[in-house]
Amino acid sequence: MKRKTVFVDKRIPAEAVGELIARGFAVVTLPPFSRLPVPVASHTDMLLFKIGDTVFSHADYVSEAPYVFEELYDAGIGKISLIDCEVTKEYPNDAVLNILVFGKKIFCKCDTVSKTVIEALQKAEYKIINVRQGYPACTVLKLNDSAALTADAGMARALKSEGIKVTMIENGGIDLYPYEYGFIGGAAGVVGDKVYFTGSLDAHPSKKAIEKAIYEEGLTPIYLTRTRPIDVGGLLFTD
Repeated sequence: MKRKTVFVDKRIPAEAVGELIARGFAVVTLPPFSRLPVPVASHTDMLLFKIGDTVFSHADYVSEAPYVFEELYDAGIGKISLIDCEVTKEYPNDAVLNILVFGKKIFCKCDTVSKTVIEALQKAEYKIINVRQGYPACTVLKLNDSAALTADAGMARALKSEGIKVTMIENGGIDLYPYEYGFIGGAAGVVGDKVYFTGSLDAHPSKKAIEKAIYEEGLTPIYLTRTRPIDVGGLLFTD
């Protein structure tokens, strides 16, 4: 039986970890990858890209965090594919795994993403939509394969052009030190009929619009802490 597991930045608040454990999840915290910028070095969407039962990650990250890959296998991941491409602390070489998936559609900045991943997706007959945003998985919160939330107008246009319903929200209300703010996709994760946020949306300028969109899709928001949400690169559930 597969273990209910969530992979997340090690800097997620302890209160959030406790809430996830109380709800039956094994929580695997990701240590930083030395080749990434410090603020996002443990971000899930910079370290792991899951598609089907395969997870792509950095070859050099294995030596820095071997237990993460043991946990992936324990969580029922069928295949781990390692990429070996240039990764640096400067954009765009930090975002080689930042990819957004809606069913058989892939949204990414094609000249930024790992060529190994692009070739694998093409072989699996995914439709790849090129976007200007280098961090699509961070800037968009996917609710399901047909609905999303974002404050990024360019991503909203790309998603709508592929028939995906988009609720536009404002920036702010999400922390990502030392930046001015973080992003909605990096502050949450969806599994089953729940949307788990790393904190409360009480201070978010679009709280009502976010909750309305979530409920319209038959989902329920869960706030793992009482403080403002922080952008941790998303919560990756393996279910």
